Amino acid sequence: MVMLTGIGGGGGGSAPPQSNPGKGNSGGGSGEFVHRQPFKVTPLAAITVVVGIGGAGGNNAGSVPLAPGANGGDTLFGSFIIRGGGGALSSVTSQPMSGYGGGAFGAPRVGEKTSGARGFFGSGYRIGGGAGGGGTVLDAGPPGVGAPAINGWGSAPNGGVFGGGSGASSPYGMGGAGGNHAGGGPHIPGYSALITAYGAGGGGAGATHSYILTLGGDGAPGYLLVEWIA
Repeated sequence: MVMLTGIGGGGGGSAPPQSNPGKGNSGGGSGEFVHRQPFKVTPLAAITVVVGIGGAGGNNAGSVPLAPGANGGDTLFGSFIIRGGGGALSSVTSQPMSGYGGGAFGAPRVGEKTSGARGFFGSGYRIGGGAGGGGTVLDAGPPGVGAPAINGWGSAPNGGVFGGGSGASSPYGMGGAGGNHAGGGPHIPGYSALITAYGAGGGGAGATHSYILTLGGDGAPGYLLVEWIA
């Protein structure tokens, strides 16, 4: 018998397509979290172990039609799966939606200027991931922030008025901050979650007024701890 503690990879933040740059984009969701889940193993058996990768942030290079963030990868221990968080969406015609929280009990995506919610306590030892914050179109008001974690990690800052929403935090650290709106100064893309903030989402890029390259922040990789018990 073993005890499993781990999290899926965090989702990447989105970037605006160059065809429609005037939108603040949204943050990625955090991965599903599992705490000390008992799991039966067969002595001397080979077990496949995969730690979920963080989802890449959206990249609008080359006039791509859309620049969504990638989903975070699942963390696996044999047949046991811990789901990654969702990448934020990118849109030409409407406000991009944030990334969803990983797992069956994860929080759903949110829209414009809306802060992401925490995930829900599920069956057994699972806790769903939180949703990223929704960006804002060029009208007024700041974007939303990503969901805080269940253990005290708060929400990462957004990019301010017309900026990007931040990524959802995880039990291991904060999500990536949202990128600033370009305005009259330099544009700042969405920030990536620290690689030690396992499972946290990346921040969304801020809006721009010109057709320039910009990126969403990367989600953090997952994590897995295996404790052997008698």
